[in-house]
Amino acid sequence: MLGDGKLGLLCAQVLQLTGCDLLVIGHHDESLGILAKRGIRTRQDLTGPGDLSGLLDVVVEATGTPGGFATARRLVRPRGTIVLKSTYHGAVDANLTLVVVDEVTLVGSRCGPFEPALRLLAQNLVESDTPYFRDASD
Repeated sequence: MLGDGKLGLLCAQVLQLTGCDLLVIGHHDESLGILAKRGIRTRQDLTGPGDLSGLLDVVVEATGTPGGFATARRLVRPRGTIVLKSTYHGAVDANLTLVVVDEVTLVGSRCGPFEPALRLLAQNLVESDTPYFRDASD
């Protein structure tokens, strides 16, 4: 999963409940720390050992930045799936030929069903009541 903002934190916590092999790639110590405390693997850097290029079955893109799509495309394997959670300001520069050649599936996902989400919050299975979520600047 790409993105460790508020949307990324919520998505990661829900994905963890599925039992998938989850890794969240982000930039913020505080949010990655919240996920690590919940037992979610995190990573801040995509360079160096352990290159993930073309290895991931599914990449959820929740960075909110146009570069997030290019990163997701680089990480997903041929015939893999990219789930787009981000809404971008302006156009995204993307080489869609590579998406077609590698038969990558693109899935757009805006909000999803609210009732199950509210149940997860009510059962405290997804944490949202931290100072990180109360900070309106993000």
